[in-house]
Amino acid sequence: MFSDFLRELELRTRPVHPESRAAMQARWDALPDHVRTPNQLLGRGAVGCEGTHGVFPNVI
Repeated sequence: MFSDFLRELELRTRPVHPESRAAMQARWDALPDHVRTPNQLLGRGAVGCEGTHGVFPNVI
């Protein structure tokens, strides 16, 4: 589908620092297979813990 093509194009043209890409790949590789999902953020598109990605509410 054309939307699949556009999504692939978007993902391939996003600038990602090489160190960030390496850290994400290492994190993804370390995850057990049974917890990897197609929409997994940690280890695929962002580095950090779940708390830094909006799981915990902001405390002021």
